[in-house]
Amino acid sequence: MLHGGWCPKGRKAEDGRIPACYTLRETDTETYPQRTERNVVDSDVTLVFTRGAPAGGSLLILELARRYGKPWYAIDLARGTWEEHITGIVARLQGKATDGEGTSCGRPPEACVLNVAGSRERENSGIEATVMALMCAGIDRLKH
Repeated sequence: MLHGGWCPKGRKAEDGRIPACYTLRETDTETYPQRTERNVVDSDVTLVFTRGAPAGGSLLILELARRYGKPWYAIDLARGTWEEHITGIVARLQGKATDGEGTSCGRPPEACVLNVAGSRERENSGIEATVMALMCAGIDRLKH
Protein backbone atom coordinates (compact mmCIF):
# COMPACT_ATOMS: atom_id res chain seq x y z
CA MET A 1 0.00 0.00 0.00
CA LEU A 2 1.29 3.43 -0.85
CA HIS A 3 2.12 5.57 2.14
CA GLY A 4 3.79 8.83 3.00
CA GLY A 5 3.42 11.90 5.14
CA TRP A 6 5.41 13.77 7.73
CA CYS A 7 7.36 12.77 10.83
CA PRO A 8 9.34 14.81 13.37
CA LYS A 9 12.97 15.69 12.65
CA GLY A 10 15.22 12.70 13.28
CA ARG A 11 12.32 10.34 12.41
CA LYS A 12 11.33 10.54 16.07
CA ALA A 13 8.55 8.26 17.34
CA GLU A 14 7.39 7.39 20.85
CA ASP A 15 8.93 3.92 20.55
CA GLY A 16 12.22 4.99 18.95
CA ARG A 17 13.33 5.95 15.46
CA ILE A 18 10.97 5.39 12.52
CA PRO A 19 12.57 2.83 10.15
CA ALA A 20 13.80 4.06 6.76
CA CYS A 21 11.41 1.67 4.95
CA TYR A 22 8.65 4.19 5.68
CA THR A 23 8.84 6.98 3.12
CA LEU A 24 8.18 10.00 5.31
CA ARG A 25 9.40 13.57 5.11
CA GLU A 26 10.95 15.07 8.22
CA THR A 27 9.70 18.36 9.64
CA ASP A 28 12.08 21.11 10.76
CA THR A 29 11.54 20.32 14.44
CA GLU A 30 11.31 17.28 16.70
CA THR A 31 7.85 18.31 17.91
CA TYR A 32 4.75 16.29 17.15
CA PRO A 33 2.34 19.23 16.57
CA GLN A 34 4.22 20.38 13.44
CA ARG A 35 4.08 16.84 12.02
CA THR A 36 0.40 16.62 12.89
CA GLU A 37 -0.45 19.90 11.18
CA ARG A 38 1.40 19.03 7.98
CA ASN A 39 -0.28 15.62 7.77
CA VAL A 40 -3.73 17.21 8.17
CA VAL A 41 -3.02 19.88 5.53
CA ASP A 42 -1.57 17.42 3.00
CA SER A 43 -4.39 14.86 3.27
CA ASP A 44 -7.84 14.72 1.69
CA VAL A 45 -9.52 13.31 4.81
CA THR A 46 -8.37 12.58 8.36
CA LEU A 47 -9.66 9.59 10.32
CA VAL A 48 -9.06 9.79 14.09
CA PHE A 49 -9.45 6.60 16.14
CA THR A 50 -9.82 6.81 19.92
CA ARG A 51 -11.29 4.91 22.84
CA GLY A 52 -13.33 7.62 24.50
CA ALA A 53 -13.37 11.34 23.78
CA PRO A 54 -10.45 12.70 21.74
CA ALA A 55 -7.73 14.27 23.90
CA GLY A 56 -4.17 15.50 23.46
CA GLY A 57 -2.85 14.94 19.95
CA SER A 58 -6.13 13.39 18.77
CA LEU A 59 -8.01 16.51 19.80
CA LEU A 60 -5.37 18.70 18.11
CA ILE A 61 -5.85 16.79 14.85
CA LEU A 62 -9.59 17.49 14.86
CA GLU A 63 -9.05 21.16 15.72
CA LEU A 64 -6.57 21.49 12.84
CA ALA A 65 -8.93 19.75 10.39
CA ARG A 66 -11.70 22.18 11.32
CA ARG A 67 -9.35 25.18 11.14
CA TYR A 68 -8.18 24.24 7.63
CA GLY A 69 -11.62 23.13 6.45
CA LYS A 70 -10.35 19.60 5.85
CA PRO A 71 -12.66 16.58 5.91
CA TRP A 72 -12.43 14.48 9.08
CA TYR A 73 -14.12 11.65 10.95
CA ALA A 74 -13.66 10.76 14.62
CA ILE A 75 -14.20 7.09 15.45
CA ASP A 76 -14.70 6.31 19.15
CA LEU A 77 -13.99 2.59 19.38
CA ALA A 78 -15.62 2.51 22.84
CA ARG A 79 -18.97 3.33 21.21
CA GLY A 80 -20.81 1.87 18.26
CA THR A 81 -20.44 -1.47 16.53
CA TRP A 82 -17.80 -2.84 14.19
CA GLU A 83 -20.28 -2.52 11.31
CA GLU A 84 -21.12 1.10 12.20
CA HIS A 85 -17.43 2.02 12.21
CA ILE A 86 -16.78 0.41 8.82
CA THR A 87 -19.91 2.00 7.33
CA GLY A 88 -18.87 5.43 8.64
CA ILE A 89 -15.36 5.13 7.23
CA VAL A 90 -16.59 3.98 3.82
CA ALA A 91 -19.28 6.70 3.68
CA ARG A 92 -16.68 9.40 4.22
CA LEU A 93 -14.33 8.01 1.61
CA GLN A 94 -17.17 7.84 -0.89
CA GLY A 95 -18.42 11.34 -0.07
CA LYS A 96 -21.72 9.99 1.30
CA ALA A 97 -21.59 10.89 5.00
CA THR A 98 -25.00 11.95 6.31
CA ASP A 99 -24.82 11.89 10.11
CA GLY A 100 -23.35 15.34 10.70
CA GLU A 101 -20.30 13.91 12.47
CA GLY A 102 -17.24 14.99 10.52
CA THR A 103 -17.20 15.61 6.81
CA SER A 104 -16.63 13.61 3.63
CA CYS A 105 -13.66 13.32 1.33
CA GLY A 106 -15.74 13.97 -1.79
CA ARG A 107 -13.15 12.35 -4.05
CA PRO A 108 -13.02 8.87 -5.55
CA PRO A 109 -11.61 6.49 -2.90
CA GLU A 110 -8.69 5.43 -5.11
CA ALA A 111 -7.51 9.05 -5.28
CA CYS A 112 -8.16 9.93 -1.63
CA VAL A 113 -5.10 10.65 0.55
CA LEU A 114 -5.87 9.45 4.08
CA ASN A 115 -4.40 10.72 7.31
CA VAL A 116 -5.05 7.91 9.81
CA ALA A 117 -4.30 8.92 13.38
CA GLY A 118 -5.48 8.55 16.94
CA SER A 119 -4.71 7.36 20.42
CA ARG A 120 -1.28 5.98 21.23
CA GLU A 121 -0.83 2.21 21.47
CA ARG A 122 0.99 2.48 24.81
CA GLU A 123 -2.05 4.24 26.29
CA ASN A 124 -4.64 2.08 24.48
CA SER A 125 -3.34 -1.46 24.19
CA GLY A 126 -4.56 -3.19 21.03
CA ILE A 127 -5.77 -0.06 19.25
CA GLU A 128 -3.22 -0.45 16.43
CA ALA A 129 -4.48 -3.94 15.52
CA THR A 130 -8.12 -2.82 15.78
CA VAL A 131 -7.54 0.17 13.49
CA MET A 132 -5.63 -1.97 10.98
CA ALA A 133 -8.47 -4.51 10.88
CA LEU A 134 -11.12 -1.78 10.47
CA MET A 135 -9.17 -0.06 7.70
CA CYS A 136 -8.61 -3.36 5.85
CA ALA A 137 -12.33 -4.19 6.15
CA GLY A 138 -13.26 -0.72 4.89
CA ILE A 139 -10.87 -0.89 1.93
CA ASP A 140 -12.13 -4.39 1.10
CA ARG A 141 -15.71 -3.09 1.10
CA LEU A 142 -14.75 -0.25 -1.25
CA LYS A 143 -13.34 -2.78 -3.72
CA HIS A 144 -16.63 -4.71 -3.93
